[in-house]
Amino acid sequence: MPALSRLFIIIYPKIRHISSFYLIDKIFMIYYITVMDIKDIKKQFRNVPFGNSQFQINNFIGNDITPERTYRNVMLQLNQKLNALQECSFRRRRKELDIKNIKDKLKSDPENPRLLIDLEENTYHLENEIKLIEDAEIEIQTYLKILDSLPEITREQFENSEKTYWQCRLIRDAQREIQSMGRIDRGTLQALEQIGLKAAALPDGKMNIFGALDDDVKKLMELKPLEEEKKEITQ
Repeated sequence: MPALSRLFIIIYPKIRHISSFYLIDKIFMIYYITVMDIKDIKKQFRNVPFGNSQFQINNFIGNDITPERTYRNVMLQLNQKLNALQECSFRRRRKELDIKNIKDKLKSDPENPRLLIDLEENTYHLENEIKLIEDAEIEIQTYLKILDSLPEITREQFENSEKTYWQCRLIRDAQREIQSMGRIDRGTLQALEQIGLKAAALPDGKMNIFGALDDDVKKLMELKPLEEEKKEITQ
């Protein structure tokens, strides 16, 4: 960004309140918009993702409780990004054709103001599409790397893993609620009951869980052996 633009950005907010004249204020705003190097700023757009960051993908989207749920998350995101990439590609090709047609027309009428505006507008939108395409391609490559680390999941395997997933998820929700509120939320208790479990918060910040837990749940949650004695739970 030019030094003059940086100086203006620093000074303008400090002196804006001094002027009570509408016209002067408008002049300042017009200058603020036009003096800045828009092209330089747009180049900086490429320095950050406008979608999900690779850290975000690896630690949240691609890191669910079970491999089956991780597989599903990645597939959902891949579907969205591939569709978005295809749409951006179509728009980019159309813009490139539009720009070519405008340039051909400008050969015979180089000073036509409408054509010049159309050229500037289409070029601007084309640059936006290129940014979106670059971001989508990076995200897709990240999702594909996660998929390479996972086994291929069948529909039957996914459905068979759902009980483990929901038991783990709801138990974790209950643990967090005890840590933050000292009790288990009624909605979590109800959801646990819907999958055949009951839970009770203990005074020491722990909880008792009653019901048939999958062996995979015990491993994932690192739970201690459950008490055999059943206790009455009051909600």
